[in-house]
Amino acid sequence: MMLDGNWSLPASGERVLLFGLVSRTPSDPDGSPSAEFTVDVHYIATRREYVTHGIYIVASQWEPNAVRSRQELEASLRAKLESVEGTPKLAGILPKTTYLVGTGMVTGGSCRVYFPTGYQPGAPVDLVTKVWLKLLLNICLETINMGLVLRPRDLRDRSSTLPLIGKYVQHKRKWRWQSAEEWAWKALAKVMLEKYLCVYTPSDIFATYHKLWQYGMPGNPAPAEEMD
Repeated sequence: MMLDGNWSLPASGERVLLFGLVSRTPSDPDGSPSAEFTVDVHYIATRREYVTHGIYIVASQWEPNAVRSRQELEASLRAKLESVEGTPKLAGILPKTTYLVGTGMVTGGSCRVYFPTGYQPGAPVDLVTKVWLKLLLNICLETINMGLVLRPRDLRDRSSTLPLIGKYVQHKRKWRWQSAEEWAWKALAKVMLEKYLCVYTPSDIFATYHKLWQYGMPGNPAPAEEMD
């Protein structure tokens, strides 16, 4: 949202966050659920782009019940956040659609978007901040495509700017998140250097996140510790 400089996000608004996934080829040898898909496309699209061309994948986001649900959630969150001093300011609720490319499989949801700490709505975003945000987006994309899963650190843990990183491994009949700290960040740094010519460390990149969103992203759930 900061990259395009537009923070108008009413719950019934005209934009949707889209993720197009493809099945991983070859498949992950361990069958980990975190490595089943890679992100093929990701962008924020307008409702008009899809309605005009008759593309159905986002249509359900503007059905009356879906819009009403987002409006109620937004009103509830605003009342809750504004009643407590020092809490983040909600920018809005953004519809989110994920689809599997080449199939009819589509899931919908919503994403809570918060203003960065100290950011004034309507203020321009400087070029340096945009560059760091792009690096942050790229490293998150590569994390997903490597089958890795990020988890937030405890708010009291100031030992690193990096989130926790790991992958799902099978434990009996369930999949359990397991740390991959010992190798994953080095592997990501190598990918960032080779693919994006980025000489900054993952720690440098995530420092930008903590500078802009000092409070984290409340209400956006962390990945499960364990799944079936």
